[in-house]
Formats: sequence, structure tokens, C-alpha cells
Amino acid sequence: MSIFFTLLFIGSLILNGILVWYIIKLLTKLFFIQENIEGLLALNQNFGDHLQQVNELEMYYGDETLNTLLKHSKYLVEQIDIYVEILSDLDVEENAEETAEVQPEEEERE
Repeated sequence: MSIFFTLLFIGSLILNGILVWYIIKLLTKLFFIQENIEGLLALNQNFGDHLQQVNELEMYYGDETLNTLLKHSKYLVEQIDIYVEILSDLDVEENAEETAEVQPEEEERE
């Protein structure tokens, strides 16, 4: 019977090791995506600002195509902001810092 439990324990250790490796791999990809979305947001914001400047020129003022592009750019910025907020909520480093800051305050209350 002890051999069965030993094999079960070894199998559990191997499975836990694989799961930890998989979680680390997923977190690495998640952080990579978060960084790229923030860069994409900055590029889109610059594009929207440039469109705004062109739209304000006398030559193009009130052009319907530029107005539509401007609205579309603002919509894209809003949508990307939503994704950045979602991904920033998953940021492990910030959550660890927030937890560290909350704990001393709780100790002072006691």
C-alpha cells in the first residue's frame, strides 16, 4: 500500500511541476500582450491627434471623411483602454505592492 501512495505522491509532484511551468508560460505571454497593447494605444492616440490637427486645417475643416476617421480613432482608443484596464488589473507586481501597502495600515489600526 505504501508503494501506491509513493507513486501517487511522485505523480502529484510531477503534475504540480507541469502546472507551475504552464502558469509561468501563460503569465509571460499575458505580460507581453499587455505591453504591446499599451504601445498600440499610444500609436492610436498619436494617430487620432494627427487626424485632429489635419481636420482643423482650413483646407480640410469640416470634411466628412476626416470627421468619420476621427470618430473611429476615438472609438478605437476607448476599446483599447478597456483592454489595458483589464490587463492592468491582472498585473501581479502592482497587486503585490498594493497588498504590501495595505498590511501596514491594518497593523496600525490594531
